Amino acid sequence: MNLFRERNIDYLIIFSFAIVALLLLIANPGYFNHDELQKLDHIKASGLKSYLETYVALQQGSNFGVPVRPFSFLIQGLLALFMERLPVVVHLFAVLTHAAVGCLIYTACKQLNVKRSLALTISLVFIINPLGILATGWSAALMDRWYILFGIAAFICADQYVRLGSNLFRLLLVFLFSGLSMLSKETAVILPALMCIIILADPQVIKTKRFWQAAIVWCLPVLLFMLYRLPALIASFGSPDVSAYKASIHNVPEGVFVYLAYPFLILTGEAGNWVFVSTVNMCAAIALHALVCLALVRVYGLKAFFIYVCGYFLFLAPVLLIPIKAAHYLYGSSIILSVAVGILIIQNWKEYPIPKLIGLSALAVLFSHTLFNQAFVYSIGQCMNTAQISTESAYASSNRPAHVDFQADAGAPEHVLYRMVTGRNRIGDSSALELSVSKSGAELPDNTLGLRMNSHCVVYSPGK
Repeated sequence: MNLFRERNIDYLIIFSFAIVALLLLIANPGYFNHDELQKLDHIKASGLKSYLETYVALQQGSNFGVPVRPFSFLIQGLLALFMERLPVVVHLFAVLTHAAVGCLIYTACKQLNVKRSLALTISLVFIINPLGILATGWSAALMDRWYILFGIAAFICADQYVRLGSNLFRLLLVFLFSGLSMLSKETAVILPALMCIIILADPQVIKTKRFWQAAIVWCLPVLLFMLYRLPALIASFGSPDVSAYKASIHNVPEGVFVYLAYPFLILTGEAGNWVFVSTVNMCAAIALHALVCLALVRVYGLKAFFIYVCGYFLFLAPVLLIPIKAAHYLYGSSIILSVAVGILIIQNWKEYPIPKLIGLSALAVLFSHTLFNQAFVYSIGQCMNTAQISTESAYASSNRPAHVDFQADAGAPEHVLYRMVTGRNRIGDSSALELSVSKSGAELPDNTLGLRMNSHCVVYSPGK
């Protein structure tokens, strides 16, 4: 079988596997958070042109917590056109993007002379890695998928230029993909560090002009972007008004603890929910992660441990400084974890029985976590969909006041109300509304429509 046909078959396997394995994400009838709905509201209120003028433009921002992601927002705006009538298009696109990243991982592995079986295994483990589910199931987290996609594409082109002697066109592609990655998410600032993989593949390249040319070209868009946003970056360290994204070295230890444990916390969807996890479960999750590292050491030596740790935290380096803990930040880290698990599970039983057993055990836990995360994302989307539809119905049958307050019945998922109304002012085609959520039993101001949500996510008017 020729190489071209072999790769096409493997790409087809990766895409098919992604669609089947993540079918619950594709079937989600609703959305995960208010972020997606806010973009839809903007387009419904002011049109696509206004949205593009607002979001698909470079701006410095008041602090680094203000997202400047023109490419990602462009894609999000185009997807918003399908949100109301065809949510399956939005979610299918997310899964296909995730699969495309898997294909690029496969391509990079093959280019680094990784055996076909291992390259394919790593890509398939990546597809079902729980670290990628929130970034895929939450359509507004598309930034994490795209900056990684362009980053791997930049790496492939840089490696082709440096080690394989490709022409200057590959260098141009490095610049293009680096720029697109930075315009997808600011975290791409760390991606030039992937050049270290080329050094690991061939230490002699560090002495060549081609290596340094590729490194400089990759870094150039990063430096230009960072210089442009330097005032915002400085504000993120000094301003008391950006507490959610205020960078501090004091946030690092807790971040390391949470992000090491999260992959193996089977019943935890959002990483921020780690505060509800028992100390025993947190320690057990970290212990399993440590076993994966020790198994790597057993197979490839201590060097493998340092490579793994550096690779895992490379993609987390910018967010370790902020207090927020979020699962979608781990999308890039899922690559190195998938590589580690893939390496372990293909080992020969006779030669490495314990590392292989650890790898298979880790894969089983990861897949269980993936199933939970898919069900978690789907349940929120289904509840949000029910709540939105019933809210429109309840509001339409009222006198349509400008202020609507929501309260949750006992046992109702109150957090879904916050997901539905935060930063929004629309219900259906009615706009310029004031929407709020208050505690059950709270007294409402005059001229306020009080709506309630029951345990089945149905929003209703208590007087009807």
